[in-house]
Amino acid sequence: MKKRRWTCIDILKCLAAIAVVEIHKPLEIQGGGEFLILCRFAVPVFFMITGFFYPETVAKKRELKQFGKIFTITIGANLFYLLWEILLAVEKRENIKEALLARFEERVPEDFILWNFSPLSPHLWYLQALLYVLVIAFIVEHLGLRKLAYLAIPVLLAGSLIKGSYSLVFCGKRRLSYLLCKELSVLWTSLFLAGLLVWIQKGGSS
Repeated sequence: MKKRRWTCIDILKCLAAIAVVEIHKPLEIQGGGEFLILCRFAVPVFFMITGFFYPETVAKKRELKQFGKIFTITIGANLFYLLWEILLAVEKRENIKEALLARFEERVPEDFILWNFSPLSPHLWYLQALLYVLVIAFIVEHLGLRKLAYLAIPVLLAGSLIKGSYSLVFCGKRRLSYLLCKELSVLWTSLFLAGLLVWIQKGGSS
């Protein structure tokens, strides 16, 4: 059977991918700072799109396959950057063991497991956060807690904003719990669920 395409979402993914490139390699132009802020929509959009298509994944019983695919990419990406660090050490004529230890001493192993931080490349947090979100989604789905999870969306978003991005406004302190808001996937889980809710409103199965 021919796979159904959502042209509007394909276009949105393309724009989001371009925005991610801009985030990591900003254009040096007038108004570049404002443009960079606009590009911050990209990562939330990717989480919402994953949530939007999750009901189809569940219907086809591909949850574990999806998780396995992302897990494999995560391991592969970390191995790639490990090799990259080794090649850099060789090119700089540094001691490879010392160069690697210097990277891993920046964060203890618990940070990698609990907080999605990769000492090899910080931006790999996205893959690990997505894995956590998929685990949460799997548990929610198989315990029949989807409707309850929908109610949690505004709570998770509010918690992320109050204790994270806008903690200075609400609590008088900057980022009371950055790890809670970003690395524990509080915000990303809410966006994933929001995408799933959009699917239901579009007439998908509940």
